[in-house]
Parts: sequence; C-alpha cells; structure tokens
Amino acid sequence: MLAQYLRLDAKHRRMTGLHASLADFSVTPSEEVSADIICTDPSLSLYCLDRATSRAVFVELPPELDFAEAPFVYQAQYRRARRLLAVPFPVKGA
Repeated sequence: MLAQYLRLDAKHRRMTGLHASLADFSVTPSEEVSADIICTDPSLSLYCLDRATSRAVFVELPPELDFAEAPFVYQAQYRRARRLLAVPFPVKGA
C-alpha cells in the first residue's frame, strides 16, 4: 500500500479545543512512499482520521519533541508538524 506525504503550506487551526483535523492545514500532495514507513519512522505520529478521504493522517515531528513534556499532545503535534503523511484505510462496506 502506498502513502503520500503532504507538504504543509499553511497552518490555520481556529480553536485549540476542537478535535484534530486535516482541515487544520493547507497542504499540497508530495511524493508517494510505502505505508510501511509508519512502522519504521519514529518521527511520525497519528494526528487524525480523515473520514472524507478515508485516510489516516500522521504528522512528522522533530526528533527532539518529547510528548511527556507536552501538556496537550494535539497542540504539540499541530505546532511542531513539519509535514504530513496520509495513509489510506479501508472503508467498511465499500
């Protein structure tokens, strides 16, 4: 299965209390890679599931980010995201 990196063009989360969403970012599709990368790259962490496109969206973070130091994981992911990785997931009944 192939995954696709998404280049971050802009960040525009309106309210920090809302759930994480792909809509928090403006993105441009970039290179495709094997989805196996999510098992081998520790800089990737799950940000959200995008039902509209049936993709799991991961953020690529700097290696020095320590979630134990972040009071709110999603805020840390949003603020420190370098790029995104979108991985398709099967839709039940499709």
